[in-house]
Amino acid sequence: MGAVELRPGDDPHSVRVQVLGSGFISQADASGSFGMTGMPDGKLRVRFSTTLPGYKILETKLELISGRPLSTGTIHLPDL
Repeated sequence: MGAVELRPGDDPHSVRVQVLGSGFISQADASGSFGMTGMPDGKLRVRFSTTLPGYKILETKLELISGRPLSTGTIHLPDL
C-alpha cells in the first residue's frame, strides 16, 4: 500500500497506520513498507503514529485505487 520514513537511525517498524472510521490497522515493517488487504477504493483518512519520541501524529487523506501505489509516495512523519 505505501511506505513511511523516519529520521535516519529511527526504526520505521515502530509506525502504526490506522484507517480512521474502520478496523484497518497495520504496522510498518523494518523497511517502512505497510499494507492492508481488503481495503475499499476511495479517499481514506489515515493516521500515522510512532512510539518513538520526537514525532507528531500525522493525519492525512489518501486516495486508494486498486492495483496502484499511493500517489503520495513515501510518508514522512513530522517532528515535534
